[in-house]
Amino acid sequence: MKIHPGTYFLCLFVILTAGLGTKTALAQSREELVIHKDVPVVVELFTSTNCGACMEADRILYDLSKNKNVITLGCHVDYWDDQTLENPTGLEACTYRQWTYKASGMMSKAEVNVPYFIVNGRQSIDRDKIRIFNQFFNLESSGGRRPPLPVDLSWKDQETLYVTLPDTTWRLDDQDSYSVWLLRYQDSVVKKLTEGQTAGRVLRFSNVVKSSKHIAKWHGEKRTIEVPVGVPPGGSDRGGYVVMIHQLNGSDVIGAGKVMDYKMPDKKSVSSAAQPEVTPKPSQ
Repeated sequence: MKIHPGTYFLCLFVILTAGLGTKTALAQSREELVIHKDVPVVVELFTSTNCGACMEADRILYDLSKNKNVITLGCHVDYWDDQTLENPTGLEACTYRQWTYKASGMMSKAEVNVPYFIVNGRQSIDRDKIRIFNQFFNLESSGGRRPPLPVDLSWKDQETLYVTLPDTTWRLDDQDSYSVWLLRYQDSVVKKLTEGQTAGRVLRFSNVVKSSKHIAKWHGEKRTIEVPVGVPPGGSDRGGYVVMIHQLNGSDVIGAGKVMDYKMPDKKSVSSAAQPEVTPKPSQ
């Protein structure tokens, strides 16, 4: 069959254009992250153990968690795996949190789905944008919008946290009231899946949210509150705590902070320190 020269050149143009498009997408995906050392950036990933499409997003979260100025949270939702897994691992509080972002208009997609990133409570990165994640992350972390205020977390003792809420650099109305939330996370969760979309794989998840609770109201003034949290579990359950301030659940993150679990002393040093002093008996 004879091909018209015009058809040949048209096909060649389409192929070259597609190739350039692919290279552009790859170049965007390799864009370096812009992270300011004194400004916290909060990255929440709504994900699931039973989600093949989530593995790339989980890896991005793991890489981000290595940076001390990025507060990362892996929120495993319960609506994705409860019908297909015998032992679902999702957390109802994470599902609720994602729906609050949806209700407040912070999510770009019409449906609630996974994987889904939310940066600083306002920049959404859905599964279609993950390959150019850095580009969208930088829009938020280096943009002109007000970054989250740092919240200082420290340990009073091995079961009580000091949470120091910041003073605002802008004036709040007397009527303004912000909610302070405390989230517990586990550093790492490794699971071998025997069913569902990820059956046969050993998956590693980082900074997995285990609980979420409201701990205080904040009106823009600096103050320190004590929060009892119990003795950290240690071992493979080791993790830490994140505090976030929202005006409403699902809105911009006004302030954020993070602390790792209280460093418990080694058992060996505890046992030696616990040995009672022996007072020699007086000679007869």
